[in-house]
Amino acid sequence: MFKKMIGLLMAVVFWAGLSGGALAEEKFPARPVRMVLSSAAGGGTDLWGRTLCSIMEKELGPKITTNNMVGAGGATATLYAWNAPHDGHTWVSANDSTPSFPVMTGAGETLADNWVFFIAGGSPGLLCASAKSGVKTPEELLTIAKNEPGKLKLTYAAGSVWANQSSILTATCGLGVTHVPIAGTRPAIVATVAGETDLVVASVGEMSDFIQNGDLVPIFMTGPAPYTLDGREIKAVTEFLPNYASFTDLKQWQGIMLPKDTPPVALTAIAAAFEKAMASPAMTDFVRQNHAVLYNLKGEEALAFAKNNVRLVSWLLHDLGLAQHSPDSLGIER
Repeated sequence: MFKKMIGLLMAVVFWAGLSGGALAEEKFPARPVRMVLSSAAGGGTDLWGRTLCSIMEKELGPKITTNNMVGAGGATATLYAWNAPHDGHTWVSANDSTPSFPVMTGAGETLADNWVFFIAGGSPGLLCASAKSGVKTPEELLTIAKNEPGKLKLTYAAGSVWANQSSILTATCGLGVTHVPIAGTRPAIVATVAGETDLVVASVGEMSDFIQNGDLVPIFMTGPAPYTLDGREIKAVTEFLPNYASFTDLKQWQGIMLPKDTPPVALTAIAAAFEKAMASPAMTDFVRQNHAVLYNLKGEEALAFAKNNVRLVSWLLHDLGLAQHSPDSLGIER
């Protein structure tokens, strides 16, 4: 009788354990969440990622820690998140560098179809000159680039949308400058402010303080429309370099992504927190202070946006001879 009772108790404990495990799997979040930021501290990805997490943390409950993991233009952080358990507790920043990962690394895991995206927003792109360069207008820039090709040094964050835009300026529009890629947008801006380089492409939000202080001179927007900053209109690149018109869809975007097979209970909770974050007063203040625009994309709309960017960036890099792997080999249609 005693042995039977022990056996019965063990069975009860066993099934209770299974039931408790199932309930634990259904709960989200079950522990602190980790957000892996794919760029150095101080840039747009870092700032957007930390801001999103600080707001969403209040909706989800547990702590969301943020860690910078630089490498391979951001692909290192993405593959780290892919190799972590797909349980919703490891996030990675999604941004305008993400579309380049497949053709630059050959890693099929980085294709957009394998991820769920929450795309928050971005700030318009801008080409600025160092105050020390002597360049003050688009006309002056174009004259020097034509008469003394290679004299002016143009810097940007390697692997970013700013790198792609810089390549278009030279390869497609014939702007005669020397490229100086740097690991991270903030270091690129600081190098230009210091006069180590003459020009920099980055977002308005990342450069506005330096423009206000007189360290950087805005030359033209790298998008299809002019922009007014502190009462001054900055004209669009297409007014001076019309061949750029085909590439104005390439712009900064920031957000979060998780593997596609993340449990639905986690994705539902994250989506709800993201939606509340987008509508929060804190996000409204952040957008205003950083000269940004909210995209507020999730679900199929966000995936379609990301896939279109993969297509544009992959074939751009291929046509410029910069891609390490053919888009065709990865199933990316032109």
